[in-house]
Amino acid sequence: MKAIDFIEKFRKEGFVLSEDLKSQLKNDKFRNELYKVILLKDVFSFHSLLQILFDFELSYRLNEAHDGEFFENIYHCAFLLFKIGDLQDVIPMWKAKRSDFDLGWGFDIQFLVGAGVQKTIDFLENIKNPDAEKALEYIQLCQTAGDFDNLPKWESFRKDYFAIN
Repeated sequence: MKAIDFIEKFRKEGFVLSEDLKSQLKNDKFRNELYKVILLKDVFSFHSLLQILFDFELSYRLNEAHDGEFFENIYHCAFLLFKIGDLQDVIPMWKAKRSDFDLGWGFDIQFLVGAGVQKTIDFLENIKNPDAEKALEYIQLCQTAGDFDNLPKWESFRKDYFAIN
């Protein structure tokens, strides 16, 4: 199945991931192709799929047997989640950032603030979760350091980098 066919079938099935479709997601190259056919104008419709894809990408990155060819899939997926801006995605992305050395350095903190910096801070301040406390502290340090001062420029760079339409 081609990525575009997957997307059409997913739409026709009411944006529900059947077992048939889910089995396709085990293929790293296929997931890479999926990111290329999800358009920004449609990204909200694919939120549940992107959350599942994010879990696959994190598993791929943490699996020492992976070949590394699709190591950037997690960043592409995170950017699409950033564009959706759902605060429920902040903690899973924070956990990914903290999961290993490479992601600690390479996973931009900006991915976590798609809902807005202050909204993200407010959200993290109001949930009882040890990960939220650590994410909050780090985001506040990054805010003080100016890491969010030019989010539109960062966003434009990422959009161009991934050639997202």
